[in-house]
Amino acid sequence: MKTTFNSFINPINLPNSTPQPQMNKVDMSVPNDAFVKSKPTMEAYMEKLNNLFPNNELNEIFDKITQKLGIDIPPNLVFNDINDHVQGGGYTYRTNTVYFSLPDLLDNDHKIVGIKNGKKETLIEPRTKSPAVIDKKFGEEIVKTRKDNFKSRYDDIMLEPMTKEDQRKFILQKLVHELIHAQQHMFMRKTFGNKEVLKAWTHLKPKNPVQVAQLNEITDKEFSKSYWADKPETPRKYNIATPQGMMSHVWLEAVRNYELPPSPNYDKNAIEVDAYNRAYQYIVQNYGGY
Repeated sequence: MKTTFNSFINPINLPNSTPQPQMNKVDMSVPNDAFVKSKPTMEAYMEKLNNLFPNNELNEIFDKITQKLGIDIPPNLVFNDINDHVQGGGYTYRTNTVYFSLPDLLDNDHKIVGIKNGKKETLIEPRTKSPAVIDKKFGEEIVKTRKDNFKSRYDDIMLEPMTKEDQRKFILQKLVHELIHAQQHMFMRKTFGNKEVLKAWTHLKPKNPVQVAQLNEITDKEFSKSYWADKPETPRKYNIATPQGMMSHVWLEAVRNYELPPSPNYDKNAIEVDAYNRAYQYIVQNYGGY
């Protein structure tokens, strides 16, 4: 794995059934054993991240997850800073990169807890299967103004600082989510080929031979500038009639029809639901619940 800080920017087994309905967006190279500090404004974030995952632990976990998922060509891991105007994180097939905004990961350091019969329970967001993590100021506003929304489930809700273990799990769940996206793309490559996956990300749906030719030209140009341009073509392993091939087809169509929030279709996209569900399962099975 190559872990980098970009200062200028944006096998778990396959599920037994088709997901019902994050692929967010998203290189400089450094040794596998270092997080690169660049701007002074990032030093505190990098120090906090390394305190959460000391002694190269995050790189080691990254490698372990990619091996568990059976990813043949592991993506690079890039961290963005507050000046990059990037939110959240994601996996980008074009560059084969997982990226994260460290301010978004580390500034949201509180969680909302529900209280029922004197017992506390971390609120888990049903769609993302993630804990309700938030920054302190916004969290206090939610607890103050939206308590009534939770009356059917809890006697009360409150805001608590996340423990170190909570923060580790939260970051790892997001990392697993994006690596599942890389795995999904691997299966698509092994079914349809490297270029066809990039073609799906154009979201173009040609209706006649002229449009087909235009799409092929656009795809060729994009592919020539992509991470995959100088890589050997991924050998086709799965026939469309196999379970892996059928799942790859579902995912390819999900890519072709991908819509970003606030579209209501975002929540129903097959690649997102699959990644949300399996990332949560991975964390619970390997690190326990929140």
